[in-house]
Amino acid sequence: MPDMLPTTFAVETVLGCNLRCRECAVGSGLVRRRHGMMSYGDYERIAERIRPFSRYLYLHLWGEPMLNPDIIAMIRHASAYTATNISTNGNTLDARKARELITSGVTDIIVSIDGVSQEVYSAYRVKGEVERALASLVMLQRFNAELGTGVSITPQFIAFEHNRHEMALFAAFCRDIGLEPMFKAPYIREGSSLKPSGIQGLERRRSATPRGRIRAMSACPNARNVFTILLDGSVVACCYDHDGVTTFGNIFESDVMDIWNAPHYREFRERIINGDAPDFCVGECLMY
Repeated sequence: MPDMLPTTFAVETVLGCNLRCRECAVGSGLVRRRHGMMSYGDYERIAERIRPFSRYLYLHLWGEPMLNPDIIAMIRHASAYTATNISTNGNTLDARKARELITSGVTDIIVSIDGVSQEVYSAYRVKGEVERALASLVMLQRFNAELGTGVSITPQFIAFEHNRHEMALFAAFCRDIGLEPMFKAPYIREGSSLKPSGIQGLERRRSATPRGRIRAMSACPNARNVFTILLDGSVVACCYDHDGVTTFGNIFESDVMDIWNAPHYREFRERIINGDAPDFCVGECLMY
């Protein structure tokens, strides 16, 4: 894989959240690592190492990034060398924070809101307030239009059986304020009481056989150009490694290419691409 270089980076600026979303590893209590926030100094150390390679940077992983008091400064710094993405539940934003986010230089903002009524919304986004989330979306769009910042704002709705009847209302709300909604198929863990929407195109398609699933994993982008960094600097296979069991090195101790080209990391990625995905992928991947 000599031509494959990491160009997309995910940095866990917060491990923890103000909500308890039922299929999220944090919200459902699956993460055993100690929760916390990345300091600006640690972010800067990471930035110096990833700067030559990064074309796109997710400043979030398992947590609500807007909880980090330094997140705006991180985005401003990162936006000087790469495109950036923030995904938020919108429950912590006020007018000041919304304006700061819009003017931070961020490229893409995803606001996740899975309903328009409190009862339906909170069935998945436990402890969330739908009115606050919707108000945040309106504020972000208003500042974006007024200031001409050109940020891409995506209102995201994860479609389940319990909220599918509010999809049209959500779409109408978004279009009324000049945004286009994105409807997303859910990742549902085994044993969950949540059910898929039953809508064609909004359900995860899994291969009928284990072998077929492993072959499908050969298309995984994480094996080709994605570099995932946890709060403590550990580099892991992908976002589905919420507890750092596949650690291939630490960005605070080694350069990007030293980790990327380490024999055990190369072998791990090669196995995925060659249709022989490791046990971790078979057991933990929710994508394929």
